[in-house]
Amino acid sequence: MRCVERLRSYTSITRMAEIGSLEMCAPLLGYAATFKKPTRGEYGSFVRNITVGIGTDMTLNQLADSIHLIAKKHGWWEKDRNFGEMVALMHSELSEALEQHREHKPAFYIDHETGKPEGWGIELVDCIIRILDTLGERGLDIDKMIALKNAFNDRRPYKHGGKAY
Repeated sequence: MRCVERLRSYTSITRMAEIGSLEMCAPLLGYAATFKKPTRGEYGSFVRNITVGIGTDMTLNQLADSIHLIAKKHGWWEKDRNFGEMVALMHSELSEALEQHREHKPAFYIDHETGKPEGWGIELVDCIIRILDTLGERGLDIDKMIALKNAFNDRRPYKHGGKAY
């Protein structure tokens, strides 16, 4: 695994994992906590601050390494996981995001009974976490892949030559 040395410099992530509570970690993440139950249409109970504590200079590769390390620590990689299973889990997070949105839930709020972050935005983040975990486990250079794909997309014609969506 390529993550351990790079990860040690990102103490807020390590501290977040040790604490295990987003509510307690809000200041580390650069959020000011309000912790009131959101009402319909209200977009979250956290107000974004100037910086995000995980490090604005953190690369996607470093973030993937951190995510994968946490997943391993919690037993999700005790045995190899097949690619189809991982894609299905990514898809399940997207389905959960759609359901949250269809139920008019906010993008981000904290469940006061469990302390768990919830909302359609959080479900999309869960999908990103699963994607980065999968790519990180395979040791792929995510930063390079995204840069190459983004540069390719920039050279494509308008709507990729006439696609409706």
